[in-house]
Amino acid sequence: TASEFELQLHIFNPHGHAATDQRPAIVFFFGGGWSGGTPKQFYQQAREVADLGMVAIPADYRVKSRNKTSPFESVADAKSAIRWVRQHAKELGVDPNKIVGTGGSAGGHVAACTGVIEGNEEAGEDLSIYRRARVVRGALCESAADHVREEKAQRTQSWRLPYHAALRACIEKKG
Repeated sequence: TASEFELQLHIFNPHGHAATDQRPAIVFFFGGGWSGGTPKQFYQQAREVADLGMVAIPADYRVKSRNKTSPFESVADAKSAIRWVRQHAKELGVDPNKIVGTGGSAGGHVAACTGVIEGNEEAGEDLSIYRRARVVRGALCESAADHVREEKAQRTQSWRLPYHAALRACIEKKG
């Protein structure tokens, strides 16, 4: 919940997933110029990433058209989403140290901000819970550049190979 707005995380679990698992997770943030959009934008990718063994989570955040808010509230919501996943990692079957944030367009900016913007926290948040998505900058930037090159070469499902490679690099990185 962000103040008076209820925001949801849409959780896609891998086949056979259990709360006792310690799976990596990815949180998707939709695009829409901070004015519109919906988590449904990433349902297909979430299903496919869950098939790879990750917990995939398209996240909602406040936008101008529905909530009369600015990008600052969008970033605060994204930070809250990452923090919530980390806080509930045990019951979600997620490794709290392997959470990746990504998104399309404005959602990509929102995801990146979880890793680089200090402050801008939602009131009442437990700030002792680390809100940064793991290696969000590397995964986001590399896959975005590869995606653009790949999309020009092949219009259908071009996100898969470079995107999955960037995700695997984030997941397998230790520390």
